[in-house]
Amino acid sequence: QINHLIADIRAYISILGSKTSSAEPELARDIAVAVRQLVPSEITTVVNITAAALQFLTARDAEDLLYITREAISNAVRHGVPSKIAIDFRQTDTETTLTIQDNGVGYDPMQIRPGLGTASARNRAARLGGELILLGIPGMGATVRVSIPRERNA
Repeated sequence: QINHLIADIRAYISILGSKTSSAEPELARDIAVAVRQLVPSEITTVVNITAAALQFLTARDAEDLLYITREAISNAVRHGVPSKIAIDFRQTDTETTLTIQDNGVGYDPMQIRPGLGTASARNRAARLGGELILLGIPGMGATVRVSIPRERNA
């Protein structure tokens, strides 16, 4: 258990220390930077970000969503052995959603011990007024989804 905790702390520090642009947060640009930094070239990535979803983000919102994205990508690469990672950020009439999905090995939710990264991602989603959903299916990959109600921005 101590070794798992040490590994979680190292991963958390690594994510915090990852270089991002010194400019004002810009989610579309910063997600592209995160993909280049964290995803090996042999893993295909697909990024879909709609302009409408970016419209009402504050710098703090962008920072929180970027952290969640980096954590999800990092976990997929380290644990999931995927050949593809897809990132989708869009807005509907009722919510803004960020989805990070991979086609890796997945996981059994009953066998996984949430780490510091997951706790921090949940806190960031809550700060956004949203909900973090983690879905793992053994043999079929994992999905991380943040849903933020639109009325928060009204």
